[in-house]
Amino acid sequence: MRSRLLDFTLELRGIVGIDVPEKELAAKAATVDTGKMFQTAIYNTGGTVIVGSQNFQVTNQKEDIEGLLQEVKKLGFEQAELENLRKEVLEDRSKGKTPDVTEGETGKWFTRAVKGAGRGVVKAGVDVVSSVIVKAIQAYTGGA
Repeated sequence: MRSRLLDFTLELRGIVGIDVPEKELAAKAATVDTGKMFQTAIYNTGGTVIVGSQNFQVTNQKEDIEGLLQEVKKLGFEQAELENLRKEVLEDRSKGKTPDVTEGETGKWFTRAVKGAGRGVVKAGVDVVSSVIVKAIQAYTGGA
């Protein structure tokens, strides 16, 4: 995970630059799709997440909210949290947004879920939780 994060930061630095004045930094950063870049560098593509000795196969389908919830449930989230995810995904959809872990209500839910994993409220670690949820949401939205 650390080497992938390093790859991401080096790639971002290569695009934005090192000695960019603060006034130009926002403009340069706005030209980069950092969300996509981060997901590609950190999570790659595909449906299997393997971290250490844990292996999770993500099998939900596009626009199948029940399948999405089942994938997230495998991580050990309580039913109340799953219902919160359903609510946030459907709220983003109702606003014409694609549910995503980087923004919107789904993004806020994702942040809370990862923090919860860090506190041990689920049976998987932060790395597994974040990877599986990203893959499951990508499968739900049909994204790469």
